[in-house]
Amino acid sequence: SIISLACPIGCYMNTILMKTGRKIPLVVVGYTCTAGWIIMATSYTVEQLIFGRFVA
Repeated sequence: SIISLACPIGCYMNTILMKTGRKIPLVVVGYTCTAGWIIMATSYTVEQLIFGRFVA
């Protein structure tokens, strides 16, 4: 699954961002997920859909 490939990246990013508090990581995750959903909603090819799933 493509989501399983992105989980380790998120774990490392979370350890770095948690040093700044909780608000900034939540905002970063919100924007990242929104970007992934937009990519998935506007995708024309399978590759774009997979990339959107990876981002979200």
